Amino acid sequence: MKANWKSSISVRFNGGMLVILVTLFIMTGLSLWMMDKFNVLSSQISQKLVPELSKASDLHLAIKNVHRKMDALKHVQSKAGNRVLVQELIDQLQQISIAIDSISIDKYSQLMAAMTKELMPIVNSYSLEVDGFITHKNELRKQTELLDKYYLGQLLSLKDQQTDSAGELNQIYTSARSLADQKTSFLFKNTANNILKTISHLKAKQAQNSSNSFFDVIINPQNGIIATLEKQNEITVNLSVLQTQTNVIIEQLIAISFDKVNIVKALVKDGTQQLNSTSANFTKALVSIVLFTTLFTLSFMYVFHRSVTKRLMLIANSLGVKEDQEALRHETQSTSEISIIARSILKYIARNEQQNAEIKANVKQLMLIIENSNQAVIIYSEDKIVYCNHYCEQLLDVNAMSNTDIISQNLLIAINTMTYKDRLKVGPYIFRFFATDIDWDGKQSTLALLIDITIEVKKENQLMKTLELVKDESLTDTLTGLYNRRKLELFIEQQIDMEYALIIADIDWFKAFNDFYGHAEGDVCITKVAMAIKESLRTDDDLAVRYGGEEFLILLVNSNMSQAELVADRIQSIIYKFDIKHEKSKFNHLSLSLGIAHSSEIAGDNWQALFEIADKRLYQAKENGRARIVSTGERISFPIEKPPVND
Repeated sequence: MKANWKSSISVRFNGGMLVILVTLFIMTGLSLWMMDKFNVLSSQISQKLVPELSKASDLHLAIKNVHRKMDALKHVQSKAGNRVLVQELIDQLQQISIAIDSISIDKYSQLMAAMTKELMPIVNSYSLEVDGFITHKNELRKQTELLDKYYLGQLLSLKDQQTDSAGELNQIYTSARSLADQKTSFLFKNTANNILKTISHLKAKQAQNSSNSFFDVIINPQNGIIATLEKQNEITVNLSVLQTQTNVIIEQLIAISFDKVNIVKALVKDGTQQLNSTSANFTKALVSIVLFTTLFTLSFMYVFHRSVTKRLMLIANSLGVKEDQEALRHETQSTSEISIIARSILKYIARNEQQNAEIKANVKQLMLIIENSNQAVIIYSEDKIVYCNHYCEQLLDVNAMSNTDIISQNLLIAINTMTYKDRLKVGPYIFRFFATDIDWDGKQSTLALLIDITIEVKKENQLMKTLELVKDESLTDTLTGLYNRRKLELFIEQQIDMEYALIIADIDWFKAFNDFYGHAEGDVCITKVAMAIKESLRTDDDLAVRYGGEEFLILLVNSNMSQAELVADRIQSIIYKFDIKHEKSKFNHLSLSLGIAHSSEIAGDNWQALFEIADKRLYQAKENGRARIVSTGERISFPIEKPPVND
């Protein structure tokens, strides 16, 4: 089936989508053009103007920082501090020169470069003057200390002289100490002249008692206090001149750099305004294009809904409703894609009805098979049995119709847990059980399948009993019913974690008994000894073994030596009670010799060592006259003349 392209919905839809695609393509191209223009403006501001503004601002701050450091230079108290600060100033000026070279070349940058070069030698000169000032200051401090020292000595030399000399000396000392505090050069020269006059007068009056050292500290033309202060005052004047020069240059640099910052800032502001204006225009254009595209898309969607979606909804509502299928047949009259879909749906509905009829027939056959199956089938829903086949009703006596039967608890648990059971006991029967979830009449239910394996399990149990019997016979002595050596070997292979005792018993003069009474009586004798041993065992854990022809071994688990001796006594007592005649014995009746060993007598789990100890004690019992029990010491169980009456 082919659709007519003139009435084809896909052609219309693709045409509309093509229009939208062309519109989007135009919008993308316009966006790229606007974006490129926007990026040019943005790049001009961000890559040129903003970095230049940042550099100009940093340069302005660096110049102000030089100004602060120049102010700090005159307050330096040491040569080391002076050198550090001067080096920082020179480094700062070099950085300023580099920064000036990196900004755009104009009259501002040229002026700042020239002033920076002019400032460098002034800073060096200023540093030298500060260095000289600190040197003279230190020298003045030393001369002042000497003045104090010599003054005290001079006072002591004049203590017996006239008081006016001491007064003049004190005046000289006081004036010399105050020279450094004079505010003007006039006051300094006036005070210095007064000191010189007083010194001359004092030397003339008391020349023999005057101290040249005291006066030399004050008036020495090379390093005296007056000469040092004169040099210091000269340096102060020079520093003042240099300070004035640097202040003028730095103030000019600050003003020029500030003007440069304002000019660049104005350029950035203008560029930003232009960028914002361009961005607003771009936004208006994009909004207009998006609005146009949206309106066109909405119109196209409305038309598509009228021509396609509404018809598809009509077809969807017609599915499964025979009364509405007439509208579906009406849609098949056209040649569009929807008409083709409508015709396909009508064919599908017809085929589906045919398949449903076939499924119903198959379900009836399946239910007939289940109903007559020889396996129990149960459907369980909402805590009750809603279906069970005929075999289940007969076998388990339940009826889904009445729902009043008592259901086995084992069966209910298996259904609820839906666990596979290899063996499920329900009443006298045993089943193999399966369960799974199913939908039954629109409800969540559980399907349970029970396969009767009662006869198989009985056969299996019978087989297991037969195997156990055969196994026991292979480990048992046929004559006595006691275990044989094979059982003992298997037992020894196990690790015994508790203490135990071993008894080895042997019939006294059994060969003579066998030869005199015959082998048949010998077998009877052995059987009775085995009976005595069996009756003497304490629990099922104790092991009695026929170890040889007339030799027996008893292993007592969880037993100490005293308990083992009691068991041996019990065996002897029963043997004497049997009173078996033995004319070839010196006691005239049957007797036993026994050797006992305990696991505490050996190290570790050395069974062979324990066996050798018990066998050695059995040999001792025979060597010492038989009818004895030997454990840790020899002991005779009963009088050999007459057997005991009681235990």
